[in-house]
Amino acid sequence: PRPPNVARGPSVAMLAWPARLALLALVQVAESSQETFRVASPRFSHVGDATTSSAHSKKVRRSFLRRFNGKDAFARSKSIAIIPQPKNMEVLGGDDLVFHSGALRLSVPSTVESDAFYEHVIGKTNLKVDAQVDLPQIILEVQRGPQNPQPEKYTFLVSSENEVRITGSTSHGLFNGLMTLRQLFVQGDAGEWRLPQVKIRDEPEHEWRGLM
Repeated sequence: PRPPNVARGPSVAMLAWPARLALLALVQVAESSQETFRVASPRFSHVGDATTSSAHSKKVRRSFLRRFNGKDAFARSKSIAIIPQPKNMEVLGGDDLVFHSGALRLSVPSTVESDAFYEHVIGKTNLKVDAQVDLPQIILEVQRGPQNPQPEKYTFLVSSENEVRITGSTSHGLFNGLMTLRQLFVQGDAGEWRLPQVKIRDEPEHEWRGLM
């Protein structure tokens, strides 16, 4: 089941920012809890969602970062934790998307989404956006329907073509996709940032959501 979220009413425009702030708070709590675990347990170091023993860190990290295929893709899906839990997530297997050069190409629909990307993704990874780079590429887009019955809906795809595509039904949905992107980034032994090949489709179960 999806974790609880803030209340959301019919006026999406009025409540969009409080909902976004609540989602960001959930993500930050999850990230800070990982750091607390690392400090409280000095024998372990926590990178992304991979917990490793200091005595065998390289071996375990290589095991965690190895390419999963077939039935192993299911095992990897168990180690990918996203808040809120997506309605549908499929681990595609194959090689990770690796940002070897520390740079990426970015395509965004407006400055609003660009600002959110720099604040919440670049702010965490310190990757560089470079228009001269062809790949890897991150594409953010908004595909508005005639009525947008699900303003928080988004789809997320990390493909084998060194491309990440996040599509939101509204700017709010695209923001939710950015929070998922932020959580999926994992850092390898050499400091490189990686993304697993995944396909995600997420939207709320109900129009109204609240704390229980």
